[in-house]
Amino acid sequence: VIGISIPDSPSLISTISVAGTPTNLFILDKYVYVTSNDNAEELQIIDISEPSSPTIVSSYDAPGNADANGVYIEGTTAFIVRANQKSKEFVAIDISKPTSPAELGILDLGATGNEIVVSGKYAFIASSSNTQELQVVDVSDPTSMSIIGSLNLSGNNDATTIAFSGESLFIGQGKNFITVNIAVPKEPVLLGELGVSGNINDISLDVAANYVFLADQDSSTEFQVVDITTLATPILSTTVDITAVSPLFGVAYSSIYDRVYGV
Repeated sequence: VIGISIPDSPSLISTISVAGTPTNLFILDKYVYVTSNDNAEELQIIDISEPSSPTIVSSYDAPGNADANGVYIEGTTAFIVRANQKSKEFVAIDISKPTSPAELGILDLGATGNEIVVSGKYAFIASSSNTQELQVVDVSDPTSMSIIGSLNLSGNNDATTIAFSGESLFIGQGKNFITVNIAVPKEPVLLGELGVSGNINDISLDVAANYVFLADQDSSTEFQVVDITTLATPILSTTVDITAVSPLFGVAYSSIYDRVYGV
């Protein structure tokens, strides 16, 4: 846990050990939901009501041994995506009681789910599929989920990261930054593409200013800023060479402090 009350001088507040290697996290209220490569605790739930003393309150063991790669919370349901290892890759979990998570439903995606976002009754998944790099799942009934749409992106690179705002999706696929319209969720439409210098690891948005921030693997342009004023023609605005960190794996924008944080 890191304090950012003074944005230009962040401070370490506390740490906690989790099972396995963490792969993603989602914060909701006083809990952090952490996905992991641990075979018995793919989802771990941490109480951060007291930031100086975080506590693991529960965990969820998904069927099989596939690693969990991403997590997104919608209402009282946690959705996780997993590696394609003879286990179904998409899981819905009831977290109405964070201390007692319970499986609601599970779905075979046919490929590794790398990251997920959820908007209303639809989940959008960045996938390793070579014909469905974007998969759309109807999650209106988490006990009976189904793939209702997809988008085949050019090339065979995996879609590894995804973010959204309103009716727009933003996808990182290798060295391509991609914009997609999801006004009709089951029929996503490619809007625009931008080639960047390295593989994209993560995406964060400043929608109010029409900018997207990329965490990139290029050793001289780890941080990249893309102007999305016109979604059909995204433009690389600027890059930053972060000499102390290469590559950059994650990035997050805070509208409160107007700062971007990276790891």
